[in-house]
Amino acid sequence: MADGGWLVRHRTAIYQGLNLTALLASLTGAQIHDLPPGMAIYACALLALCTAPLLFLSRLNDRYALLGIFMGCYFLFFGAMNLQMTLLGTDLIQPERDGFLTPVELLVLTGGACALVGYLLVAAWWDPGRGRQPKAEWPAGAILLVGLALWLSGMTASFYYQIYVVPSKLGFAAAKGMASMGPVLTLLVMLGQMMVSVGALMLAYGYAKFGGARWMVLIMLVVLTQVVVGFIEDIKMQAIMAPVLVIMTRGLVTNRLTKGWIAFLVVFLMVAFPVFQAYRAVTGERGLDRAQALQQLDQLFEKAVSATEKVNTGRERAGTFLERSSSKGNLDLLLAHVGVDVPYLEGTSLVAIPYAFVPRLLMPDKKDVSVGEMFGRVILKSDSGVFISISHVGELYWNFGWGGVIFGMGAMGVLLGFVGTRFSLENGVTLTRVMVLLVTAQPLCMGFGGTMPISYVLWLRGMAAIGLMHLCFARRVAPGALTGEPSAERESPLPRPRTAVTLPVALAQPVPRFPNLLR
Repeated sequence: MADGGWLVRHRTAIYQGLNLTALLASLTGAQIHDLPPGMAIYACALLALCTAPLLFLSRLNDRYALLGIFMGCYFLFFGAMNLQMTLLGTDLIQPERDGFLTPVELLVLTGGACALVGYLLVAAWWDPGRGRQPKAEWPAGAILLVGLALWLSGMTASFYYQIYVVPSKLGFAAAKGMASMGPVLTLLVMLGQMMVSVGALMLAYGYAKFGGARWMVLIMLVVLTQVVVGFIEDIKMQAIMAPVLVIMTRGLVTNRLTKGWIAFLVVFLMVAFPVFQAYRAVTGERGLDRAQALQQLDQLFEKAVSATEKVNTGRERAGTFLERSSSKGNLDLLLAHVGVDVPYLEGTSLVAIPYAFVPRLLMPDKKDVSVGEMFGRVILKSDSGVFISISHVGELYWNFGWGGVIFGMGAMGVLLGFVGTRFSLENGVTLTRVMVLLVTAQPLCMGFGGTMPISYVLWLRGMAAIGLMHLCFARRVAPGALTGEPSAERESPLPRPRTAVTLPVALAQPVPRFPNLLR
């Protein structure tokens, strides 16, 4: 593994060299491929903005870690595709540019700058001496058993929902499937699906902290299972999220980058992602939903592998990972219509957030406005129920215009800054702190391309679940027992039991009685 110390020591030089190289290469590439120079300038300006956390890092898991995750995701959604096009060219038709920078590019740069400033203000204000009292850590046996139970129940709920309740990805099919379950079953299934990432995160934490062959085998089984289930459910994010969680968890716990898992993720995106794309094309051509495709899985898999090159090449090819991740093109359409022939929503799409903890069992007529479905219906004039991602920036603009983006993104930066500094790992690494950071990162950073109510409702419920589990399972440890140094992270906070067989701590330790339940 590569230590993050080199990155931190040379952060300013790396920042300057990276952005200068990208600028020169992009301008040269834009000229070679006959692309507007404004496209290269925009991509490089956004890259400089999104790599700014490098200038503040003192270690990989300090208070700016969450800022780094957010800005990395922000560049993926709005700049990575543009940078690739200027460097390598593109066969995609580009919209006409009225000026050097388009309104969408100015909007994206402004939103990113507001989020960055909001985060940095909170990080500068927060006293680094806060939160240095004795921490509460989970016993090793609880990490294993609770994490495994949550992950298994979450995977079961996800499989049932995606295959039997909502086998089609169209919006009206989801509404019909939800109505068929009833409020009680809906609540259980939704809660179950929320636990997939939490359970996988806990197991990844155990693997990062305790290591050993058994933890390695367990986490590999978790990743492999999510890849297979993600393929069956035709949800690429399900498959990608497992190795991403392992990479981020190990980075936060050990303060190091893990080259092996990063290499696995890169290979997966290069090799497996096109197969996922081909599988979707094959099932679509045959008019099969997920449940029907499951019955012919072996045949469809062979067809997808053989059709990979055909589906992913040529003018009618499926989108690449970067193309599918980009939300910038949808923002172009949004700005062309909102305020012109489509009215502003004025907060209508955000009404679900205040009711995050009110279950449909108690409020069955609770409003749930999906801007993704509304975008397809109102702007694309499609009645298919397709969901189109416009990102949180797009939703803020559709609701309140430029003011919504400026103040909304600034507030988002403040919120992320509070979480990143309050639960920073520079004062000690615990499972609860890691869960808070990554359960925040998943819906609010990696889920930034989706709809705001879903992201924030998932985050609020996730925070509540983490707080409840912390009260039940965490217990105080002696000051100095927790540290961010890798050597200490490999030591268990519990004494090893006397046993003739050497086992990883979490597998050898008996399940604790959780004494703080009665406090």
